[in-house]
Amino acid sequence: MKILLIADPGIAVPPTGYGGIERVIAGLARSYSVMGHDVTVFASYGSCIEGTRSIIHSPIGFPAKKSTVALALFRVWIHLMIYGSRYDLIQNFGRLANLIPVWWSSSLKFMCYQRHISQLNIQCATYLRPRRLEWIACARHLTLQLPQRNDWKIIPNPFGSNLLRNEVKEGVKPSLVFLGRLDRIKGCHHAIEVSKSLNLPLTIAGNISQDEKEINYFNSMIVPEIDGVAIQYIGEVDDDQKAELLAQAGVLLFPVEWNEPFGIVMVEAMSQGTPVIAFNRGSATEVIDQGITGFVVNTIEEMKYAIPSALKLNRALCRQRAEERFSQQRIAKEYLTLASQ
Repeated sequence: MKILLIADPGIAVPPTGYGGIERVIAGLARSYSVMGHDVTVFASYGSCIEGTRSIIHSPIGFPAKKSTVALALFRVWIHLMIYGSRYDLIQNFGRLANLIPVWWSSSLKFMCYQRHISQLNIQCATYLRPRRLEWIACARHLTLQLPQRNDWKIIPNPFGSNLLRNEVKEGVKPSLVFLGRLDRIKGCHHAIEVSKSLNLPLTIAGNISQDEKEINYFNSMIVPEIDGVAIQYIGEVDDDQKAELLAQAGVLLFPVEWNEPFGIVMVEAMSQGTPVIAFNRGSATEVIDQGITGFVVNTIEEMKYAIPSALKLNRALCRQRAEERFSQQRIAKEYLTLASQ
């Protein structure tokens, strides 16, 4: 098949640091290519994936400026108006508006949501009766408030294949890790509270938002707690650093304060055999196999209580379950199976 994958503007595919959706797109593109398909990726400047063709729609810079979003949309529209009919599958991870030029075309289209879904947008879109369009969400909880939610396909996000290069590390020291963007809703301050309460070392990794409110949060609630010993902040990490960081950790904490659409860091940790303890928000119950790959909890106290049990989980089994459910090959095959129906 000839497959086109469309990314939102702002971050290169694959990303060098922050960029969960962009990692998903890069992994699927590689997998499709290895399976023998002709793959094109439409993304921001710097995007380059072995075995695929890249088309640039915008400069990098996150979050993307309105002018950048408009530029990317314009270039996607022009491309689809001219070449859209050449593709057997158009898989859109960007804005729904990207698909307007091929709305009623015979090309198969996947609209893949990795973020919260606007009910109004979906109602307007379905009223226009698109042709050969499949609605796909990365987790069931995103669709619960939508009309005709049973018509949606649920296909989770995969972790990167590079995370399987190393053997699972057994006998790691009891320790905690927090990996994610350092916004308040990601809950790093809760991870710090757990670390201090249980006297377990915590390593924090992730990028700092450019939003003034989030910068103030980082400077007032995170920085004063960092001592370089019990609580360390190592900044943003690349894929190799991430793999090593997660492999060495006893438990990943995922104490989010919002309904995270998916939380790919959870499956990235599991791929290293590292169990996850997450608040019962968003996709947590869909991603974590309770008592096998981690625990879903409701409060800080429950999170603290679950740490000893999580440290005793079988790390090899944790990784095995992650491979069975969230490997790139598995998820790519799910998409292609849907495309063949």
